[in-house]
Parts: sequence; structure tokens; C-alpha cells
Amino acid sequence: MRRNELPNKIKYVKNFFNLAQEYLKASKTLNKQFPDPDLNKVNSIDELRELKYPLLNVRAFLLGHALELALKSFLLNSGISLADIRNRHKFGHDILKCYDSAREKGLNIFEANKETENSNLRFTIKELNSGYCKKALEYCIKSNYFVPLPSYFEAEVDTIFEKIEAKIKENTYE
Repeated sequence: MRRNELPNKIKYVKNFFNLAQEYLKASKTLNKQFPDPDLNKVNSIDELRELKYPLLNVRAFLLGHALELALKSFLLNSGISLADIRNRHKFGHDILKCYDSAREKGLNIFEANKETENSNLRFTIKELNSGYCKKALEYCIKSNYFVPLPSYFEAEVDTIFEKIEAKIKENTYE
């Protein structure tokens, strides 16, 4: 690595993560203003069909973009080049690819003995990704995708952000 590459890499890592935090904050703000319905109070399929999900695609997009940027900041911080991060064939806007690569690079969200939690989180990210990476959330493309309710996995996203932030601080000596 050349002398001037390290400061630029640190700058990109921080910029990606700071922007990810802004998208997460926007998502949380909208989630508070437009809370998801309590699915535990639904007694029938008809009741479920009648529920309203205000700004669901917008809230899911913001959360997806926050996750994409945070995971890419982790990958940059772990040695993946900016060229690879920007390569649409390697990562593109695929949150699941970013998540799986980050896990391979040492991002541990839950302890190893919590494989059910890890599996459930991966499934939720996969569901969010099904609309996010195809741009269906942004452009209302009719596609076969499912949008998980953002507020139902906000705590896990917070944990992902905490773990990534700790790794970034560890590697940038702050």
C-alpha cells in the first residue's frame, strides 16, 4: 500500500459509515412517525390485508441503504479495495453479498452459539435485499419481493452498526 492510500482509505471508511448513520437516523425518524402495526393483534388474514403500512418502501429503502453503506465501510476497513466495493459484479447494491462477505471477514453480530439469531438475521436481510438490490423499493417495480417491517429488526441493525463502529475505531486508532 502506498503512503497516501491509507489516509484515503480511512477517509472512505469514515465517510461510508457516517453516511450510513445518516440514512439509519432518517429510517428511525420515519419509523417513529409512521409505526408499523402490531402484528400480534391481528386475528385473521382479512385483518392483515386491511393493515396500512405508511411509507413502507421508503423506510425499507433507507434502512437498506444504511445497511449497504455500513457493511461496505466494514469491508473497506477489512482490506477490500474501493474498486472492488464499487464493482457492481462483486457487490453492487446487494446487501446480502455485503453481509456474507463481512461475516467472512470477521463481523460477528451474535455469539457463535446463537446460530438461530444469526440465521434469522440473514433471512431478514435476504428478504429486504430481494426488493432493495433490484431497485424495486426505489422505483415501485412490480417484482416478487417481500418487504420486512423495518421496525421489527431495528435492534439487530443497531447491533450491526455498533459492531462495525467498534471495528472501525479499532483500525483507525480513534
